[in-house]
Amino acid sequence: MIHCQEALLKSAVGHITAYAEAHPDAASYYGGIDALAPLSLQGASLRNELDFLQEVDRILSVITTIIVHPHILNARETVIVRAEQAYGITPEMFSDTVRDQKLWKEKRGIMTPSEVYYFHNVDELANYENRFIVHLLDAISAQLASDTKALDTLIGTVRRGTLTEEHSQLEALYRGLGALSKKLRRIRATQFYRIVSKSNTRFARVEATNLFKHDRAYGACYRFYLRNMTYAGDEARADDMAVYFSTRLLLALKTLGYELIGEDHVCDEALQMLPMTFENANFFVALERVEEYGGVYVLVRPKAAEGGHAARNLLVFDPTLDFSQTGKELERLRASGAAVDAVNLWDVAYVEDAVQPLGMRGTDENGLLLHYLKDKTRLQKGSRQIYETHCPACGGRDVSAERDRFRCAACKTEYIFLGEGIWFPKLRKP
Repeated sequence: MIHCQEALLKSAVGHITAYAEAHPDAASYYGGIDALAPLSLQGASLRNELDFLQEVDRILSVITTIIVHPHILNARETVIVRAEQAYGITPEMFSDTVRDQKLWKEKRGIMTPSEVYYFHNVDELANYENRFIVHLLDAISAQLASDTKALDTLIGTVRRGTLTEEHSQLEALYRGLGALSKKLRRIRATQFYRIVSKSNTRFARVEATNLFKHDRAYGACYRFYLRNMTYAGDEARADDMAVYFSTRLLLALKTLGYELIGEDHVCDEALQMLPMTFENANFFVALERVEEYGGVYVLVRPKAAEGGHAARNLLVFDPTLDFSQTGKELERLRASGAAVDAVNLWDVAYVEDAVQPLGMRGTDENGLLLHYLKDKTRLQKGSRQIYETHCPACGGRDVSAERDRFRCAACKTEYIFLGEGIWFPKLRKP
């Protein structure tokens, strides 16, 4: 499925690139950007999910045959055993025993070995190829869990005001994910999986061994892995994500009625259109490309603000599609000095001590960016007397103020009083 998502992303970026070449100046690019609105990776991913599940079903059947008749490495192991337990001593075993004086003892005036070196063959199940099979099973399990979570958010509920009506595609996905999850659990309960999984089954890169090249079953698993579970290149994928979501961000600004202002410039590449500045009745919003973090700075300034109040947000486009940044990466993002947010294909999130998705799954990509921009430009009426001591986001009372900007220590929300309203340069929901 990863490869499928990558192919769909490249196709979408190809359309955006062609559009940029046809609209080389910022004004015409932004003015006609509605033409790119139909592009939707969400819809395309859903349509391709059933094909992926069929491939998973086939490869799990192949893995079942491997588990029944696994490739076993026959290896020689050297041990030290009591002399009376050894049989068939070879010259090599005797030579090694002679050189080890600790094994010899005097018995009735004669030096004899109490123990000897002994070589015997052992069957090694946890070889490279079988460890790869377990690695593949774990990767498939993680992907199915992610797909199940995504599907769950698409199912309507009474609280959302809708119930899912008959939908053949969703029903087929629901059945397929359930059946494959059961099949996968049975495989992971086998002795093969339990034994091999005790060894190191993490692979930074899978080598094309002779078994992968010449064995039909192992080769099928290896090709499935390359086709479905790996990306061609992290850097290229991150660039494509930046092009795609920057375009969705511009579409969201257009939907909200923002007008392009400032000096026009000419460029035939989507990301090089930035920086761009926009305005509506209440706010200025500027977008700046930031290659160091693989995203954009979203700079927001209210027109009514005094003292130059503004918000600097770093919006990163998560290429993993699952918000799985490491602690080191989160530390690097926080070092930017901006409020850090993230968006992927299915959700938006904010970054504090960890990545906190907002639970927006089930919303299309344009809806995700609309929600993001509305949060950044939220003006809401509220009592200054009350909210100088109570956080308007979580209700907590651990609120402090610095230069008219109030901060809540509990949920990390920041807000400013503007006339009769409150603006939230940094809104963090509990």
